[in-house]
Amino acid sequence: DVTFTYWVPMHSQAVKILENYGENEVYKKLEEITGVKIEFLHPASGQETEQLNLMIASKDLPDIIEGFSYTGGLDKAIEDNVIISLNDLMEHAPNYQKLRESHEDIAAETMTDNGNIAAFYCIQNVEEPPWLGGMIRKDYLDELGLDIPKTIADWENVLKAFKDKGIEVPLHYNIDSWQFTSSGLFVSAYGIGPEFYNDNGQVKFGPIEPGYKDFITLMAKWYEEGLLDQDFASRDGNNTESMILNGDIAAWAGAYESFDYYENLAKPNNPDFKLAPVPSPSLNEGETVEFRQKNYFNKGSTTVITTACENPEEAVKWFDYHYSDEGSMLFNWGIEGVSYEMVDGEPKFTDLMTNNPDGLSYITLAHKYKLHMGPFLRDYEAFVMTDTIYEAMDVWGEAGSAQVIPMITMTLEENKEYSSIMSDINTYIQENRIKFIMGIEPMENFDKFVEQIKSMNIERAIAIQQAALDRYMSRK
Repeated sequence: DVTFTYWVPMHSQAVKILENYGENEVYKKLEEITGVKIEFLHPASGQETEQLNLMIASKDLPDIIEGFSYTGGLDKAIEDNVIISLNDLMEHAPNYQKLRESHEDIAAETMTDNGNIAAFYCIQNVEEPPWLGGMIRKDYLDELGLDIPKTIADWENVLKAFKDKGIEVPLHYNIDSWQFTSSGLFVSAYGIGPEFYNDNGQVKFGPIEPGYKDFITLMAKWYEEGLLDQDFASRDGNNTESMILNGDIAAWAGAYESFDYYENLAKPNNPDFKLAPVPSPSLNEGETVEFRQKNYFNKGSTTVITTACENPEEAVKWFDYHYSDEGSMLFNWGIEGVSYEMVDGEPKFTDLMTNNPDGLSYITLAHKYKLHMGPFLRDYEAFVMTDTIYEAMDVWGEAGSAQVIPMITMTLEENKEYSSIMSDINTYIQENRIKFIMGIEPMENFDKFVEQIKSMNIERAIAIQQAALDRYMSRK
């Protein structure tokens, strides 16, 4: 007979089907199982950060906060008496502890630099393959008698063939987007990452490495030849989607759900529309690139118990159920007979989820009948998986991820200094690399561009990243 106040932003899809997470079927069932009542508090959409900061400043705290962030990090929040350390309460969380101890990376990703277990997270106990990468119109390739491109040279041949076919945008790729920074598509062929990357334990910054000039030179060449989207820097998502569906864009970077999404929308008007995943290209056939979109075991959803909570032991026990076998099934699949059935010993979503009579999408329904993300043991296959998605994961996973920097954290002082340095550097890079690609700035000036970045104290930012990486490695 315990009630906790639980502050959590509502997902943009959840508001389409729920007024409050208390209406979620999983949380209803969880109350039946545990006897714990949850009073959900949701900030207004678009005001989440502002309301969180105001709540902390006023010291009018709920018992639990999901999506917690704090200037200076979790250690500082404990020091400032905003949240509690969970170290001494882990005896009440055997499932969570067992999960943490099952893999050194999970242990490191769920502990602060000061050794605090400060939050519950969305954890996966197996490494999820990449869900982001390059995709291409397979029907165009088949029509032209071309294979999936594997090297930079292959891509150039394919893009030229697309242009000759009359396709307006052979490749849409915005290097100011998260698709670029997460996937490292094309830039990884030159042995570097798009931003900071890990070179055998040494942090480096891609834009000042020699390979980056080669990458920008390639993009400039493709832009000049009309192979790269002429409006890559300004084209918005709606326009991109429209052009893809109209057949005017032949290749781009996207997430795995894009395959079925675009094919289902396009095929009524174009039955031949077919997409395929493409591997991260290398310079030479047979080489393996070492930067791609990588999934950490810790998927986020940072959830803390505040100092306002009068019964933290029961809160910890309640959260621990989320990481049990039964709790994990409940959060990932929902309620048997409603959102899933067991078929040949495996859970399978019902038509309620995959062929909804009201026409609602799976991703919307996932916020009512299960949980898409949150503090629980997550099964990444508790999704409407298709053969194409599994194929994409395999293809994108051909690239290595050794250069991806792990889930590091900075101290308050480091973060302030780092943010100050990188704010100016990122602005400078974004403004100038577009000029290089568009030919506004001649490539002869690229070395001056690199020297300018170095003069803006990039070495200090690298040193801060290195210190954070070293601390992370010491936690393993």
